[in-house]
Amino acid sequence: MLTQINQAQALQTLGEYRRAQKQLEQINQDLVALPDNLLKAKGLRSLGVTLQVVGDLERSQSK
Repeated sequence: MLTQINQAQALQTLGEYRRAQKQLEQINQDLVALPDNLLKAKGLRSLGVTLQVVGDLERSQSK
């Protein structure tokens, strides 16, 4: 899962926010089941940032 998060962050760096969003939303389903830890925080933060950039501000604040 960490590899997928890192890949999504690489996509963000390249400006591919829609692709990163798609990948992070798939990962999010698995993250919800995890206990609170750094991996979960990293994934949810990346998803929130991506949602902000693509203009989905309401959802970005709920993540």
